[in-house]
Amino acid sequence: MNKLENSKLFKYPWLYKEGFIISGVIVVVGLILGVLTSGYEISTPGFPYNLSLIVSYTLLLIVVYMNYRETTFVKWLASVPAAIVSIVLVSFITMLLGIIPQVEPYVGEKDIYYNLGFTHLTTSWLYSIAFLYFTSSLGLSTVKMFFSFELKKIGILLSHVGLYIIIVAAAAGSGDLSRNYFVLYNSDKPTNVVREYGVENLYEMPFYLKLLKFNIKNYNAKLVIVDNSTGYIVNDDKDSHSFAEENSIKKYKNYNIKVVKYLEDAFPTDSTYQLYIEKNEFGSVAAAFIEVIDINNNEKIAEGWVSPGNFKLERKSVFMSRSYSVGLFPPEPKEYSSEVIAFLPDGSEDKFTLKVNQPHDVMGVMLYQSDYNAEKGKWSEYSVIEAGSDPWLPIVYIGIYIMLAGAIYLFWLGRSHKNDVNKLK
Repeated sequence: MNKLENSKLFKYPWLYKEGFIISGVIVVVGLILGVLTSGYEISTPGFPYNLSLIVSYTLLLIVVYMNYRETTFVKWLASVPAAIVSIVLVSFITMLLGIIPQVEPYVGEKDIYYNLGFTHLTTSWLYSIAFLYFTSSLGLSTVKMFFSFELKKIGILLSHVGLYIIIVAAAAGSGDLSRNYFVLYNSDKPTNVVREYGVENLYEMPFYLKLLKFNIKNYNAKLVIVDNSTGYIVNDDKDSHSFAEENSIKKYKNYNIKVVKYLEDAFPTDSTYQLYIEKNEFGSVAAAFIEVIDINNNEKIAEGWVSPGNFKLERKSVFMSRSYSVGLFPPEPKEYSSEVIAFLPDGSEDKFTLKVNQPHDVMGVMLYQSDYNAEKGKWSEYSVIEAGSDPWLPIVYIGIYIMLAGAIYLFWLGRSHKNDVNKLK
């Protein structure tokens, strides 16, 4: 009889079964609310409202625990099973982010998937309620440790406190996270005007930027084989798209294609494009002189200059047979960067170079090399610089350091216990 009673659901103590049922209810409620509100997007408010929200919510958790700690639901929400189940639920929804294509909030189509929240998960009812579930479990378990504090458990307490700070600071920080763009033109005056990501809103930054020089380094252009009858690129041979390097020989079917000369910056000498010379001026293009050799009789059957062309010059190919032609793909960028100078409010200047994945901090704003005019390549007349700001990031770092301190203490405590055991032996 006791076994039968203990197997009933929602009989104290609640365990994993109850947790997964609650998770299922949360999923259903989240989806229903999404449909009823036509996919309403839940966004975090900015400062100071986000700060007051997390402070009020933290105080609410403390009050709830102090007054209702003996209730079954609060006991369970502060337990290990609740923590694990809530993590599983949030992890599952997060996994969907990598499976279902997401759309930006301002271009979201109001179809059934959008209303359910599947195509904007991070701002959906489903994710928000699941996140609240997880944060409440983490917060209550942290409060529980404070009220039952033991010095030997300080490592676990620090880990919980650190994680709670990271979670709430990251969530609150999304309301103050800014993502704007400078569009800097060559020989243009310094500007402090930025455009907000995805919309037409313009803002002024507290400092000015000026583009001194945009630089790009390209890989050699790749050889490409084209079917003359269809105009389509041939993709059935791994060597048909190889880098054009001097004295290299690429085999395609019964032909050897030899790159005799390669010029990174070149101009044709006349309108027939029969001869290219090295010339590093605005609008220059990559070019290669090739020879096509018939492998069967070791005879050179074609030669000439090939070039991918660009915004100023036409493409140039060489017929290797009635069926195929040889050309070049436009060179792919190896690295691009912008030499920039920042003019600060105090009259000082900050000169630096921005590269991809090498940002620079100006007055707490992280500047990133973002984009350029890909059509013009190295001759791009502008450079796009992303200006990102996350004022809550230092608080996230504090949470990380607190977690790290807890982990170090637990590691040290484990070594101490091991030494004590060895002494007893």
